[in-house]
Amino acid sequence: MALNIVKNPKLWSSKYGKVVVMDKYFKAEQFHNRYIQLYEHFVVVTLIDGTTLEGLYNDDFYEDEAILISLINSPNVAIVKIDDIQKMEVSPLD
Repeated sequence: MALNIVKNPKLWSSKYGKVVVMDKYFKAEQFHNRYIQLYEHFVVVTLIDGTTLEGLYNDDFYEDEAILISLINSPNVAIVKIDDIQKMEVSPLD
């Protein structure tokens, strides 16, 4: 399911017509609203390249351009850019 980005986009004109410009705050807000119910839950994150990560969804990070996942069976965390995420869903471990 792709992000439905329709709320108050910025428009500017070019020789190609009207172009929608999304600032990083707007994109982060859409992501946050879509996945707010998954905070503090174990999730499976599928990246655009097909890689999956599983862990605890902790927080938005780096001025909301990324999220922080505490990886399962690892002392490490993953900082994942929102632009790299295809989908995120509840883990069977939750």
